[in-house]
Amino acid sequence: INLKTVDINFKVNFDYTILVLTFLKNTETNFIYEFGFNQGRLALLLNKYQKYEKDIKFKYYGVDINERKGGLYQSQNNPDTDCINLHFVDLNYFLKKHFDYDKFSKSILISSTHEKTSENSLFNYLSENNTYPEIIISDNIREDSAYVNFIKKNNIYSSSIYCFEDLSQNHQPLYIGISKKLSQTTSSE
Repeated sequence: INLKTVDINFKVNFDYTILVLTFLKNTETNFIYEFGFNQGRLALLLNKYQKYEKDIKFKYYGVDINERKGGLYQSQNNPDTDCINLHFVDLNYFLKKHFDYDKFSKSILISSTHEKTSENSLFNYLSENNTYPEIIISDNIREDSAYVNFIKKNNIYSSSIYCFEDLSQNHQPLYIGISKKLSQTTSSE
């Protein structure tokens, strides 16, 4: 038994990960950071997508401390290790070791850690380093969440909440917050 794939749902799931493809194609953002990558569905989707969209260039960094995660992506026969990087480390360690202001500022950042301390650490780190990703996607939209507080504190984002429902009703609806950095406008007067 492969412990990395024993509990994976291999069925096609259209959830918020599909939105990342839309953002890649329609923005100039090409760095993706996913904190809490679970089964590795986004990494798998990106790996398959780049075979059909050769003109799209990206770098994906998935961070999760649990080494059992990422099995869906890792179960593939030739995973792309040039564009897709999985890091099985603590979020704080990753930020201290791999933080790059320019990349983070031009990134799509997905926060799905499902762990309050990690989420707080992520958004505190961004605040402390005056770093504002181009797009932020979070599955924690509670009023007191670190994501919501970050967006409110830094009034430079346009935000929406989307609901993803499981039509087979096996799972509760998933609410996702998406925030896009507002364009800097300059007056010509």
